[in-house]
Formats: sequence, structure tokens, C-alpha cells
Amino acid sequence: MKLEEQTGLIGRRDFASLFVLTASFAQWTPHVSAKGWFDGERPIPFNPDAEVRPLDPYVGLLPQSALLYLLPSNNKPLRQIQKQVERANALRASYILDADYTAISGEVWENIAQACQACLATLDGFRSQLEPAFSADAPAEVQVLRNEIFAARYDKLKQLLQDIESAAGSKNITELLTAQEDALLTLGDIGEATLSNFPYEISAKKQYDTVPRLFGRAKVELVFERPTGEDEELQIVGNITIIADGFSAPITAGNFVDLCQRGFYNELPLIENNIMTDKGTLNVTVGGTYRNGFIDPITGQLRRVPLEILRYNIATQKQTPRYGSANSRVVTKDPIVQSFRISGAVGMYHPDGDRNGGSSQFFFLPPELHRSKTVDQLNENYSIFGYIVAGKDFISELKPGDQIKSAVVTEGLENLRKIKPSFWKTLVDTFKEE
Repeated sequence: MKLEEQTGLIGRRDFASLFVLTASFAQWTPHVSAKGWFDGERPIPFNPDAEVRPLDPYVGLLPQSALLYLLPSNNKPLRQIQKQVERANALRASYILDADYTAISGEVWENIAQACQACLATLDGFRSQLEPAFSADAPAEVQVLRNEIFAARYDKLKQLLQDIESAAGSKNITELLTAQEDALLTLGDIGEATLSNFPYEISAKKQYDTVPRLFGRAKVELVFERPTGEDEELQIVGNITIIADGFSAPITAGNFVDLCQRGFYNELPLIENNIMTDKGTLNVTVGGTYRNGFIDPITGQLRRVPLEILRYNIATQKQTPRYGSANSRVVTKDPIVQSFRISGAVGMYHPDGDRNGGSSQFFFLPPELHRSKTVDQLNENYSIFGYIVAGKDFISELKPGDQIKSAVVTEGLENLRKIKPSFWKTLVDTFKEE
């Protein structure tokens, strides 16, 4: 199998195209446009050092790279290392497309090895700029723990870069591409820790104040199981890892991580739902279905999550989430930053005709659907709150009747912020307004 295809109540419950090759070489030229990578039909090369980091072209973009681009950071050593590691995408394109990558010139392999050497030099020379941001409010033991975690990640990234260099020397493409994905993911972890604060205020209506926020990122491991026969015994069939991204969807990601922590998703079945678009119907695998959704213990009512779309604000030149009706084309011309064409994108499901009606259901697309232009219809109608970074090959094997055995938050729970009792008066006032 190809590497890219591989690579209810409380207490309950890349794909790639030929364009990848064009884009990967295009990244080596210093040009960027506020419109993104597309100017009409002409691809515009991307410069990760620039303030504007749009995520086009979506096709072929690794979820690990998408998470890096979404990181609100202009840390120069971080961006330089990212750019060098992504030079391996030239080999990735050939491998995924079943091209004869053995015919790739030795110069290409050598360039990748040299890029890793440059990354290692950057790591050694600019280590202090990659260390965790100091927080005067954090206890001393927390700061010490952050530094210990950084040291482990730093050493891991160093080893992965050496692995890429070694694989390039031996022309072992599978080892090289696996190490590249791990290196980008580790670099993203390091980059997140360099941020001193959350980049923006959340502008959603008061009625959503009771929904937890994710001020950062969290990693969630989902294990799936399947009935084996009439005795209804269940066997584990696979697992995936999702990075929930609070930088692009703090409310939606916060809701998801909160429900995972509560055990809400455990033992809930997967179902197949249709999404109607102007260009046809998409069949998507939906998880987290339980009655009408999650009943919030604070309000005693069904928790609702607003449509949350990350947009590039042309006026401020920054990426900011927009909520509900603020995403109407009548209201805004600001372009979207993410797309369901990105392999591994995880979306928040909602009933037809009610874009602010999401509660607990989430969905992801099998690799083959990322190629369809029909998925473009999802981009301004469904929130993207995370990416699958491991187990993407398993998505196509899931089917209705399978169920989530467990959804466990393994990292980043400290970034989750829940409503406090002192917020109760605000909550009551909110419902009075409604």
C-alpha cells in the first residue's frame, strides 16, 4: 500500500496530484500573494517566511504541513527548518504517483541531504529562539516541565533530521518520507510552545460562552472496533490520531476535546450521512451521533456549536475565525484559509439548513474524496477543527456499524478552558436575551 494512503450523556459516551511536484519545486522561489497560491489558473509559489501563509494549493498538502502553516508564528528558525524539510516533497510526489522514483537524479537526493544538514545547523545555532516562551504567571515547576519536554522534542527532531539525511544517502524513499512527516509534526509541537499567548479574542455570541475553548492544540487517539458476528463480540480494527487545532477553530476544537475527555464518544457507532451540495452528493462517515447531541450539564440544554471558519482578514492581514452569519458571502469577502481538500481534514457536522446546529457529530473524508471539486462546497459550510496525522489509510476501511471504542486526549488537555461557576450570571443573562 502506498505510504501516503497509509501514512451521549455525561460519563458516557495525501491524497496527492501531479500538482504536488509543481508546488514543491515552486516553494523554492521567493514570491507570495495575499490571494494564496492561485492567481487565476497560475500557481503562485509559497514563501513560509512571509506574514501571509495561505494554504493553497490544498491538494497534496500534508496535514503536518497544514498545522505548521496554521501556527500563528513568524519564528524564522522554525520557518527555515520547515522549508528545508519540505524539499522532500519532490520525492513524495513521484512516489505517490507511482512514478519511477529510482530514476530521480542523484542531485535531488543530495540536495535533500544537504537541506537536512542546513536544518541541523539551524537547530544548533538558534536553539534559544526555539525554546518555550517564558510565562511569568506559570509556576516554576511548570516552566521546568516545559523545558524538559522541549529538550526531548529537540533531540527527537535532531534524530529525525539525521534519519532523513541517512535515508537520502541510501535512497530509501519510504524511510525518508516517514521521517519527514514525523519531523514536521515534531517541529509543530516545538513551534506551538514558542507562542507566549493566544493570538486573538473570540467574537462569537454570548450564547456560546458555555462551550469550552481550546487555546492551543490537543492530540486525540481514537480506537475503532467492529462487531464480528451474531454474538456481537467486538474486535479492534484500527485507530487514528487527530490533532485538534484551537488556533483555527477554538470553540469547535474545544467542544470536541471536552467531549473526548468526558468519554461521550465511547461506544458510539459510525453512521453514513449524505451532504447535499450544488455539485452533487457526498457520502461522509460521521462519528459522535447520540440522540440530538450532547446535553450540557451547565445549562441542562443541548449544546450547540456555531459555524466557525478561519479567514484571512484582508484589512488586518491576520488569520481570524468568523462565526455563523459572519461567514456569509454577503457579509465578507475575506478568503478562507483552510479547505477539505487538505488530506486528513476533520470537520464538524451539522443538520442540513442549520449551519450553527452542530453539537457532537464530526466527520472526515476518505482519501479519494479529496480529489473531488465537490468538496469545495464544504469549505464555507462546515468547520475544520483538526487533522488526522496518523492512520489515514484506515479511514477508507471504516464502515457504518463500526463504533468508537475510545477517544482519549493524550496531549494538550491543559489548553482546554471550561466555563467557571462565576460565569453563571452571564449565562443566565444570555438566555434572558435569547
